[in-house]
Amino acid sequence: RSDVASEVSSANSGIVHAGYDPTPGTQMAHYNVRGQRLFPQICAELNVPYQPCGSLVLAFDHEQVEHLELLLSTGEENGVEGLRIIDGDEVRALEPGINPDCIAALHAPSAGIVGPWQLALAFAEHAAVNGTEFRFNSEVTGLQKDGDLFEITLTDHTDAEGLPSKIRARAVVNAAGLYADDIDRLLTGSSTYTIKPRRGDYYVLDSEAGEVVSSVIFQCPSAAGKGVLLTPTVEGKVLAGPDSVFTGDKGDFGTTPESLRDVRTQAALSVPNLPWQLVIRNFAGLRPSTDGHDFVIGRVAGYTGYYQIGGFESPGLTAAPAVGEDIAGWISEDWQTLTGEDALMLREDYQPGRPNLPILHELTAEARAALIAQDPAYGQMICRCEQISYGEIRDAVRSPVGARSIKAVKRRTRAGLGRCQGAFCGPRVLEILAKELEIAPEEVLYDDPGSEVLIEPLRAMPEKIVQEERAASEWGKRMAPAVSCGCGQEEARAPEAGIPVHQHDLVIIGGGPAGLSAALAARDKGVEDIIILERDKEPGGILQQCIHTGFGLEIFRAELTGPEYAQRFINGVESQEIPVVCDSMVVSLKQKHEDAVLVSPDHYNYKLEVVSPSGEVSLEAKAVILAMGCRERTAGAINVAGTRPSGILTAGTAQRYINMEGYKVGKKVVILGSGDIGLIMARRLVLEGAEVVCVAEVMDRPGGLTRNIVQCLDDYDIPLLLSTTVVSVQGKERVTSVTLADVDAGRQVIPGTEREVPCDTLLLSVGLIPENELSLEVGVTLDPKTRGPFVNEMRETDRPGIFACGNVLQVHDLVDNVTKEARLAGAAAAAWLEGSGGFAHEKVNVMAGEGISYVIPQTLNVQEQPGPVELYFRVYEPMHPGRLVLRAGDEVVYEGRRPRLTPGEMASLRLPKTVVLDPSRPLSLSAYDNSPVAAGHTESEGGSHGQ
Repeated sequence: RSDVASEVSSANSGIVHAGYDPTPGTQMAHYNVRGQRLFPQICAELNVPYQPCGSLVLAFDHEQVEHLELLLSTGEENGVEGLRIIDGDEVRALEPGINPDCIAALHAPSAGIVGPWQLALAFAEHAAVNGTEFRFNSEVTGLQKDGDLFEITLTDHTDAEGLPSKIRARAVVNAAGLYADDIDRLLTGSSTYTIKPRRGDYYVLDSEAGEVVSSVIFQCPSAAGKGVLLTPTVEGKVLAGPDSVFTGDKGDFGTTPESLRDVRTQAALSVPNLPWQLVIRNFAGLRPSTDGHDFVIGRVAGYTGYYQIGGFESPGLTAAPAVGEDIAGWISEDWQTLTGEDALMLREDYQPGRPNLPILHELTAEARAALIAQDPAYGQMICRCEQISYGEIRDAVRSPVGARSIKAVKRRTRAGLGRCQGAFCGPRVLEILAKELEIAPEEVLYDDPGSEVLIEPLRAMPEKIVQEERAASEWGKRMAPAVSCGCGQEEARAPEAGIPVHQHDLVIIGGGPAGLSAALAARDKGVEDIIILERDKEPGGILQQCIHTGFGLEIFRAELTGPEYAQRFINGVESQEIPVVCDSMVVSLKQKHEDAVLVSPDHYNYKLEVVSPSGEVSLEAKAVILAMGCRERTAGAINVAGTRPSGILTAGTAQRYINMEGYKVGKKVVILGSGDIGLIMARRLVLEGAEVVCVAEVMDRPGGLTRNIVQCLDDYDIPLLLSTTVVSVQGKERVTSVTLADVDAGRQVIPGTEREVPCDTLLLSVGLIPENELSLEVGVTLDPKTRGPFVNEMRETDRPGIFACGNVLQVHDLVDNVTKEARLAGAAAAAWLEGSGGFAHEKVNVMAGEGISYVIPQTLNVQEQPGPVELYFRVYEPMHPGRLVLRAGDEVVYEGRRPRLTPGEMASLRLPKTVVLDPSRPLSLSAYDNSPVAAGHTESEGGSHGQ
């Protein structure tokens, strides 16, 4: 493989087992307990994340309690310390989310969690700085004893790299994992054991899941293993899995729909209320099991100098440090026999530990600021989900065992490991790899050779260079010297912890169309002190990569491209001299005072920590507008099974590669989801010479705008397959095919309809999720339906002085509506800062009734309305025509007819001026299909057609 930790170590639970499970007297029992005791010291020396969180084995009946007693006895015989059986009440005190039917558990406080690939990388880097050479992509095809030496034959391609295809050695350690028995047979002609791999599927839940579990949760083990478990990870996420399925294929790392369903069912037995909506990926791991269910570790008779580590399944990760000690000891003992020399001694130039590279998210704000001042690369944030900087990715490539692929960068830095799964940072990581490795972008690998991400340059490159020059020359001027937010403001007050503190009346987070429009509206209402923070290299947001037309039809009465639309607002903020600070990431947003009552327009109520190449600065704001936009759903989030090779992209990522980077992403493409960006990319791909096999949509209707169905699919004869989904992905290095299947009315796969469709690329256009991590941090309440904040008609959240607009509030299908909503938020923020605008404490709730998916705003202030109020909403099902009914309590206060309502198009309803707002009578909006309009009510009584 092309990197260390690419197989068994890359896909396991990361658990440091206590040692109560292995049979006493086995190698598993011996090495498990020894290895567990070594972990705290080794992880501290090598700077590897390790958490001794403890584990619980749950029992739900008296028979299982008896099994716990057996495990307790086994653990005590193996030397495990601190084991005890606790009752159900104590279990739930430790883990409140545990199934209430649990009556007891075995508690093992010595168990912990570790990053499995981080540990392997740490060992590798430590070895490298002490002289070890690594040869990747070098398959062993021969192993024989030649006198006193072993001769190892490698794959032929190593000759082309100027390296020998044969290596001669006095000692050989067979640590080939899944292939250890095959290596053994190369030398001995036969093997005392046979690897029979067991595949297990996992889910990864986002860190937003919080402490669903704080310790490792097992179910009572069976012959197949320790059962489906739940565990936190050292990255702050939650793992659920694995199941256990024997497979005859040692390369079978693809999940299956059946196994994933089984994992969900089994995991729910331990914790019934798991937030499955927060799944960000699934993956499969393989365990190198043997019939003997024990490790095969040690010397091999007749082959002095040959040592093997076979059958190294769970608890192999835990055992590894102890096994390593013994292997090194045996080599040292045998060295005199092998060479006639003295036993091995510690090298005089031995270097303990490994290179201590900075990890930004682990640093204090003061240390982070000092680091960025020394090297601005650490202030350029590349991965927004995990907050990973350019400097950290550069370090990973230049490290002693350097990253050579996107997946290798992910293992070393976590870039791409977060909720967007690399949709945002992937193109930038690829760009850094190409630069650091001095190769063309189309040569950058996702993982192993053959997994190139890009196909070839387009026939004509887009004006990327022009865009970059503009970003550097125009917007770079706004970046003041180091340790500044770029506003030109002198330090407002003494720095905290050495970090400059600047104060502003209004801070807008996000420089897309929402943030820019909000800023202009606030300035128009008299707010002078405004600053916009944008994490990308230039303002304009997602519109900069939307080079198709169709923008601005309502606002400007003109058909513009995305960049043209954005430029009008960029020009506006420039003319108003509103500072826009790019390449600036808000890493923290908090309320300065715990008591919300203290928040007022006269105080700097909110604190923002901002990181950029210019330094780190602390901003204090009287008011904040959230305009961070949204991210795309990924394959893991929608539970697509199969492998995860190169060639799986979100439609937005593909759009960036094609429109801004100038590269083709595939030749034969299947698109899953009929959202607007997917439809637009279908046409774009065809125009660049690709074949779009089909657009598959799980619903029985398209998800995008009707005009895009016609202009992007119908006009190019691209099939739209409704009630169809992608069940799984096939391919090792790159996608080779996907499996499509029909679904029923409940979106469940209809057995027998599966068919394999050859392709090299899968594009996902399956929905957007508002980016509200900062909103959650500051305490804003989110609507579980929209995943955006609860707001009133002024777009104020339930945190006074914090407003939200654009896709961070609700996913819009038209940018014109984003602009209108942002103008409302900007004007409202200005009114709040003035202490005017009628921000009432009494509110009326607005609820989604029958047929309605959601309504925004969710509350209305009880006051004399300062102007017309629009209710924005989406329906669940298409209605041709539709009847809208607005109720105040039980009274119908509006009823009107719409010729057409569809879920893919947001609609609006102007609140009738005659409606009396009464907190005791919540408003409820309902929609009914194909119903007659009540006499005396027409659309003119208060509705405006949705776009």
